[in-house]
Amino acid sequence: MTPTIIFWVRIGLLLLLAYTVISHLWNARKRGYLIPRQRSDWKPLLNDSFTLLAGGFALFMLERNYQAPVDAVLVDGGSDIAQLSYLDIGTGQTHQLADLHEKVVILNIWATWCPPCRRELPDLSQVQKRFGTDRLAVIAVSDEDAATVSNYVKDKGFAFSTGVFTQMPASINRVGTRPVSILIDQTGRVRDMVVGARGTDFFSNWVESLR
Repeated sequence: MTPTIIFWVRIGLLLLLAYTVISHLWNARKRGYLIPRQRSDWKPLLNDSFTLLAGGFALFMLERNYQAPVDAVLVDGGSDIAQLSYLDIGTGQTHQLADLHEKVVILNIWATWCPPCRRELPDLSQVQKRFGTDRLAVIAVSDEDAATVSNYVKDKGFAFSTGVFTQMPASINRVGTRPVSILIDQTGRVRDMVVGARGTDFFSNWVESLR
């Protein structure tokens, strides 16, 4: 889910909540009383209450799963990101993110069950080929089991490393959605983070911004 989509979903939910409250008050004004007095008045009240609860819950989940985790990572520069370690599906070796010093890193958190993730992976592969392994390391890591990830990526010919977490930082664990992409500079500091799929041009501009 892109920031634009998140923005309009938030606006849509707020408008829905506002409309529900205003329409309820308007109907109450026409009746001449706010608290239901007749049995027929209770059904609209229950419907409006359900809408308010559902909309409020959706807004809460949107904030918790999208905005808050991103803000938390960017505020401290992803200080715990270096603790991330993963099992490389291709080599069978375990690596730490901290080992990739002096390279730009695009860390992609994905899942095989996630359609936007699957659409995004070929674009990431093109970006890895464009910039080469001396300058850029694209790492796609999943929290699924190794066999699931291995079965999916085999014969795909991706140019980047794919793996599964052996240690997931708390900042990543708080992100309750996929895909997530994190731009890490040559010093290991998080420079940007996005929730939702992106394309080749976006990731290329990311890398160019850290020249």
